[in-house]
Amino acid sequence: MSNPLLRVLTSPWAGFTAMLAVIVLGLALAFTSLTAARTEAVLRAKIAALVDENRKAGAVWGAKLAACEIGGGAARGRVTAAALSDQARAQQLAQNAPAGFDVCARMESADQAVLETLK
Repeated sequence: MSNPLLRVLTSPWAGFTAMLAVIVLGLALAFTSLTAARTEAVLRAKIAALVDENRKAGAVWGAKLAACEIGGGAARGRVTAAALSDQARAQQLAQNAPAGFDVCARMESADQAVLETLK
């Protein structure tokens, strides 16, 4: 049983076949590496675009929240919302319900629901 295996390993073609296999595997590795690098670059670009889009959306929602707070009377000599913590802002909005409070509350609960699904 070891005689046929010994003949295959000592054959003049064994070295050539092994070298050919090494070259093919090396080319496959190089191709895979280049493909992975391109994919990584594309994904990094997408992530950067999504982060930028997220910042813009955050600014829009922050402006809408500020508009809701201003509509509730923050401009009437009270402490500005920027100086308050999130909990204090929520309590102030709950006590002094502005005209658009229901909309603000729905937006906040929707944001919390989305954030919970992302965890």
